[in-house]
Amino acid sequence: GKMSKILCVKETDSYSFYAMKKEIYSSETQKEKMLSQLKTQFLLSQKTDFIIKTYSINVSQDEISALQELGVNSWESEMVSHKKMKKIYTEEELVNIIYQLADALDIMHTHGIAHFNINPNNVVIFRDKVHKLCDFGSIKQISSEHYSITFDELLENKFISPQINAIIQRCNLKKVNLVNSKEINFAKNDIFALGLVMV
Repeated sequence: GKMSKILCVKETDSYSFYAMKKEIYSSETQKEKMLSQLKTQFLLSQKTDFIIKTYSINVSQDEISALQELGVNSWESEMVSHKKMKKIYTEEELVNIIYQLADALDIMHTHGIAHFNINPNNVVIFRDKVHKLCDFGSIKQISSEHYSITFDELLENKFISPQINAIIQRCNLKKVNLVNSKEINFAKNDIFALGLVMV
């Protein structure tokens, strides 16, 4: 992310390796938002094997750190490697990946949360070929409540549905910066983005 870094850390007693995600915040509002995102990821990861596990969250003067599972690679890196070696995924591998990511999204959507940034860089691969969803920095509530989303937040998402693309075009024409959340189906966008990623 723009304000985060991820370090590989080793526990001295067990010699286990983890990812330490560190995020810098500049305001109390930003701090609360980051904490909420990490806590949401922590809670949802307890309900599926396909969301990165968070083991602990610590807050200091201007930084939040989270100890998380350490994967082998991002899916985007694996895709680039496959392309260089002219290797293609088997049907079985693709079905397995879709199942894992769809399971993670099902858990999220069932609990009223949309990821809203599904892309190969936000999927981590583990040694046993398990693919896990990570980076909850763009999550949105799926609810009946109205809230505003900025035009910039819509543009941050690489894989967007035609519905959201139409909203972006309208915002451009009308020079509007805020969109009512009721206009956007965040859950459907997640599914559409997963489909785009698989193409």
